[in-house]
Amino acid sequence: MVALLPQEEELDESNNQIQPPGFHIIFLPYANDLRKLSFKEVVRANPDQVDKAKQIIKELQFKYHPSSFENPYLKALAINKDDDFTDSTAPNVDRINSRAGALINEFKQIVYPDGYSPGAAPKRKVTGDTGARKRSKTNASEIDVAQMAADGKLTNLKVAALRSFCQAKHLSTTGNKSELVDRVKEFCS
Repeated sequence: MVALLPQEEELDESNNQIQPPGFHIIFLPYANDLRKLSFKEVVRANPDQVDKAKQIIKELQFKYHPSSFENPYLKALAINKDDDFTDSTAPNVDRINSRAGALINEFKQIVYPDGYSPGAAPKRKVTGDTGARKRSKTNASEIDVAQMAADGKLTNLKVAALRSFCQAKHLSTTGNKSELVDRVKEFCS
């Protein structure tokens, strides 16, 4: 299924066609293509972090004028020289450190406290049995599918369990999960 978006013909000043008239084809998603997205909680900056960032920005502000910065590439082309040249557009790290170095270090300490590891997973509390447990796989023969159908809980089953039940009862095993649930409901009723 598609949506057609009309497009007008575009002409330039001398009446030459730039873009012809026609349609843009926009493919629409099927119901199976739509899914719910889960968004992780966004970490917000606390007021101390925001204030420290404002202080850093205030210290690093300067009056900008384009003539203050030469284009080193154009200058090298103009004098036909490929030697080393000074890039006046590169940040002056020494000047930044002299003006806001202490503030930047304080900001780093606020945002990244001691012991911070960016790739480390959060530590979980260990409770109860600390031994390794294997998750047992359940199949349709171990589950009372008829009871789950009566309780309206077939959607809690995995697709593999629904398919194995359908296979055991000589029902069709094709289709997505909602079709399998409907097939099992019809069989059990």
